[in-house]
Amino acid sequence: METRHGLDFLYGLQRFGIKLGLEKVRCMLQALENPDDGLRFLHLAGTNGKGSTAFILSRLLSAAGQRTGLYTSPHLHRFNERIQVDGNPIADGDLDRLIERVKPLCLTHQATFFEAATLIALLYFSECACDWVVLETGLGGRFDATNVVCPHLCLMTPVAMDHAEYLGETLADIAGEKAGIFKPGVKVLSAPQEAVVTNLFHRKASELGISMFESGQDWTCDPEGKGFRFEGFGRIHVQENFRLLGSHQIVNAGLALAAFADLCNTGECVWPSDLNDTLRDMIWPGRLEWIKAPRPVLLDGAHNMAGVETLRCYLEAEGIRGVELLFGCKQDKQWREMLELLLPFCERVFLVQPPIEGGVPPDDMAGWVSRQGVDVTVAKGVEDAVPFLVQGTRKHKALVVAGSLFLVAAVREKILGPVVSGKSCDRLIRAM
Repeated sequence: METRHGLDFLYGLQRFGIKLGLEKVRCMLQALENPDDGLRFLHLAGTNGKGSTAFILSRLLSAAGQRTGLYTSPHLHRFNERIQVDGNPIADGDLDRLIERVKPLCLTHQATFFEAATLIALLYFSECACDWVVLETGLGGRFDATNVVCPHLCLMTPVAMDHAEYLGETLADIAGEKAGIFKPGVKVLSAPQEAVVTNLFHRKASELGISMFESGQDWTCDPEGKGFRFEGFGRIHVQENFRLLGSHQIVNAGLALAAFADLCNTGECVWPSDLNDTLRDMIWPGRLEWIKAPRPVLLDGAHNMAGVETLRCYLEAEGIRGVELLFGCKQDKQWREMLELLLPFCERVFLVQPPIEGGVPPDDMAGWVSRQGVDVTVAKGVEDAVPFLVQGTRKHKALVVAGSLFLVAAVREKILGPVVSGKSCDRLIRAM
């Protein structure tokens, strides 16, 4: 059994909720002698695709011989996944040691879970003497704990409606919060955006006097065969095979390659000769991931409207219909609208409470689904539902799991076992 005392303390900080702001983080970093000093950052914000883009970019940098830190959230199975160096999650011993180091500060300043995690990540990357750190925002941008750093580049993944209670009720409001990571003297690279988002980004960049580069204008990345073709910043790359599924992952790869090309062009790193191998072997678990079981199982952590639309597009493009859907989500999500996008592909729907606080009770959704003319069953829980669904009689039908990354993680562990990441998984109490 692995020791969980340190993580128990870290998760206990959830009692302080989500508090957006930077002064507390700056104060704690100063007390830790500013471990972010001397590190070079690539900072990402957006709604969907941040984790995938950060992951791809970190692998490109590692392939170029750069010692690269990666900070993402949330994790799928274990907290350690959030903090990686060259693809290796932080070891339990290092994590426990750093939790102990930040504990007094966290108690004094009533740090949130994410603030504490960010401190630990920056300390670890400093100890590892990383050449680059790919840093994903947790929520928003302007007041996100990661926004204390001054990056080399800012990357913006597609912005959509989500977390309106924190970021604003309109797309423009949310885009404004995301653009809060823009800083004087720092170039911005943006994936395709809605017009209102693009216009706001341009205004913000103009106010700061910084350059902004956009997908479709400064680079292209389009499907080609089983891979894609990237062209931009004086570079052309034809990827012969790409295992990350969905057209959105090609968009994410394009943004990561654009940032990487810019770094190579400015002499920060060298374009590797084995780029095809690096990109071909990438896997991002729990995101449009097929698992081999007695029946085909598609896991996708789509948990907002933009994510579910991406899943819908994938099912449509692949001609996948007549599936059984296992669905659960949090109460702050638009569950009716999400299900409305997926029901045309479903023969049967199983509703379950996701393994996280604040989930929508399945009974609240069941009546609505039934009125749409779709066969619906309320599952008692993941533990009961998964064996029945995976071993069920309709093995020729695909099972799709969506609505919550926490639900996807629980199903993945149930199918593959609790040694998915080599050790027992800390589940149920994950946080943003």
